[in-house]
Amino acid sequence: MKKITRLLGSALAIALAFNVCAFANTTSMNQKELLEDLYGNMSAEFGGAYFKDGVLHIIPLENSDKSVRQFSIQAERNNCYIDEPQVYSYKELEDAFFTLREHNEELDLTEYSIDIENNGLIVCSETWDAEKEQEVQKLLGMSNLTFVEKGISSMMDSVEENMANDVDEDVIMNESSKATENRAFLGLEIFVPDNRNPDLPRDNQRWTIGRAVDIDADTVGFITAGHSLSVGDKISVSNYLDPIYNMVVYGGPLGKVIDVKTGDNVDAALIKLNSTSDFIPTALTFDRTWIESDSFPYEGYDAHIWARGKMVPVRITKQLVDEKYWNDDHSGGIWYYDLFQMKYTGDLETGSGDSGATVSLVWNDEEDPNANESYVGIYKGRSSDGFIYGCSRKYIAKYFDITSWQEP
Repeated sequence: MKKITRLLGSALAIALAFNVCAFANTTSMNQKELLEDLYGNMSAEFGGAYFKDGVLHIIPLENSDKSVRQFSIQAERNNCYIDEPQVYSYKELEDAFFTLREHNEELDLTEYSIDIENNGLIVCSETWDAEKEQEVQKLLGMSNLTFVEKGISSMMDSVEENMANDVDEDVIMNESSKATENRAFLGLEIFVPDNRNPDLPRDNQRWTIGRAVDIDADTVGFITAGHSLSVGDKISVSNYLDPIYNMVVYGGPLGKVIDVKTGDNVDAALIKLNSTSDFIPTALTFDRTWIESDSFPYEGYDAHIWARGKMVPVRITKQLVDEKYWNDDHSGGIWYYDLFQMKYTGDLETGSGDSGATVSLVWNDEEDPNANESYVGIYKGRSSDGFIYGCSRKYIAKYFDITSWQEP
């Protein structure tokens, strides 16, 4: 896609400033505020936005001079590129995405996602022919579709594989932890105690603690990945290294699973903390000292997965994906909805037991260089398609009717 000029000439910018701008906020905003404004108030009036090569790109619509003028004014104020106008609004792309969800089984699909940069959708199935492609185009009333042959995926990072029996203090104190001033200690390891020995994990399965949430006015909890968990499961914390006192803290009971969403929904579980838990103050502190806001996994931005004892750098490649995975015995497929897709950008990678870890978007913002990271979801796992996936905060909050925890 060809790009047009980043910033308008001053004379033209002044002239355009006299046009009425439809942005809800016409003052200079940081990138987070701008994206929230665009997607929250103008999803039917622009083609979407994405971050690439250190710059935020905004896509206006064709056959709408007014739209181009509006975005040109905002580009001048917020140091971003305006791409060439495209055909489909983000709302149209999103509507088409959810139409595919309604028909994914009858069309024998395996994955579909919104392709913002190319103003279309990527649609995957094991096989394609001209007749099937025309059927999808007719269903959506949309021509800008990329058809990809792709089978059902397998989740590589299950909670059962390659699990250590104890916390590895050398891993906890790796360079990524030191370099980020111990922020990586957000990634506390949790497990369901074995009935015969509560100090050991049931079936050698482990997860990672995610975002702290307010379940109601008086109840605090945590989010983690939902696969292999059931309502009523008791949750304990593994031994961990306290970053303040640099000493090992021995684990123990944390809480109980009160809700689980997996398959045909979001892969997440809600843990209600024990009122007597010794780990509540420390765990909440880990999750509050640096992630100061919530946001959405916008395409193209760098992010961090706060895994067990390490921070894994990634980039968000698709902000809305539905994907089908084999079930445990490969007798059929299970759809997971409202995922976002990522890829690794450094040497560190996630592993088994990291599912449920917090994912935070890193703001690279000229307008607000002090912008912090924002919580955008939890890590689901690594897929056989070569990408890694997360569950979006927006949909987790909707399914569980919760909000991110706020310090009293």
